[in-house]
Amino acid sequence: MDKLRKIAMDYYELAPDKVKDLAEEFYDAMDYDGDGKISPKEFMAFMREQGFEQYRDRDFFEELDRKGRGRLDFKDVMTLYYITKSGRPFCEGCGELVTSMYFTCVRCFQNSSTPFSLCPACYINGDFEHRHRFFVDNYTMLETQRIENLVARQESEYEQAPSRSSSSSSSSYSQSREIVAVSQGSSKKQNLVYSFKALDAALKVATIASTTGTCTIC
Repeated sequence: MDKLRKIAMDYYELAPDKVKDLAEEFYDAMDYDGDGKISPKEFMAFMREQGFEQYRDRDFFEELDRKGRGRLDFKDVMTLYYITKSGRPFCEGCGELVTSMYFTCVRCFQNSSTPFSLCPACYINGDFEHRHRFFVDNYTMLETQRIENLVARQESEYEQAPSRSSSSSSSSYSQSREIVAVSQGSSKKQNLVYSFKALDAALKVATIASTTGTCTIC
């Protein structure tokens, strides 16, 4: 939790004024009695009102309460604000908040409003039940999304770029906008195949853990 606290406060300190205002409104809305501190009762009530049922837990409150005083101050609540806004998941295996790397079901991530995520220990030990078996870690998922965006952008640029037969300047223009390095004679289809191969390679990284029994990401 200490790392999350530091990240949260770094975000807050560097944020524009409008974002700071929203964070402070979040804090003020939770402080029902206006005494400048958040009690467990206020915390539970606010989490219920906002629909954050997973966070309505006394143990989680105590994790946020870095000074152990039985109430949350502004920095504690900014940590909570960061956790809720960044989408930090709870492990579907052990139920704990995942504060670092995690694995997520690819199908649920892409097609469901409620992704299925696991902490490294539950994923590697198989301590979960789920109808799908293809998981990747959050870093690999981010990379695959980046590659998918590149593929989509590449396809769009090929469709919009002038044909090579129009002029030599058109050829130079097309080459300068290529995302994946290919020869001048390569077709759009070949280029996309290359990109999809890169995507496939990225996705296969996470399967190593399930076949060897060890986590190669940690």
